[in-house]
Amino acid sequence: MHIGIIADGNRRWAKSHNKTIREGHEQRDIVLRQVLPHILEHADMVSIYLFSSRNWNRSKQEVVDMFEGFYDSVHEFTQPNVNLLINYKPTVQQYPDVDLVIRTGGRHSLSGFLPLESAFAEFYVIDKYWPDFTNKDFDEALVWFNKQRRLNGA
Repeated sequence: MHIGIIADGNRRWAKSHNKTIREGHEQRDIVLRQVLPHILEHADMVSIYLFSSRNWNRSKQEVVDMFEGFYDSVHEFTQPNVNLLINYKPTVQQYPDVDLVIRTGGRHSLSGFLPLESAFAEFYVIDKYWPDFTNKDFDEALVWFNKQRRLNGA
C-alpha cells in the first residue's frame, strides 16, 4: 500500500496556539518523527508533501525555517520507501500509484500532490492541522480506507 500525506496546517496551527510560524513548522517535524514509524507498519511506501514549488512565495524567513527542518527530516528518514516531497512540482509519473491520500488541515484539494499517481486514490480529509495529527488519527483513516469499495477506474 502506498500512502500519501498532505501535511497541511502548520501555520494555522501556530496561529491558533499563539506560536510563531517557525514553531508551527518545528511541530510539523516532531509529528513526522512520531507518526511515520507507525504509518510504515501499515504501508509499503509513504509520500509526504511538505513543500510545493508554490511555497517559494512565502516570506524568505519562513522558507529558511522550513528548510532547516527539512534538512534534519531528510537525514533521519532516508530510506527507499519514504518520499519527502520538498520543492515538489507535478511532472511525469515518478512514484507508484497512491492508494490512500490523507489531507490534514480540512482543505479538500490535492494541491498538486502526485496528480497522476493519486488519480484513483481514496481521499481522506481530516479537520485537524498536521501538528495535531496522531497515530490514532492515522488508524482511523486506515479503518475508513478499508471500508471503501475500490474501483480503480473500473
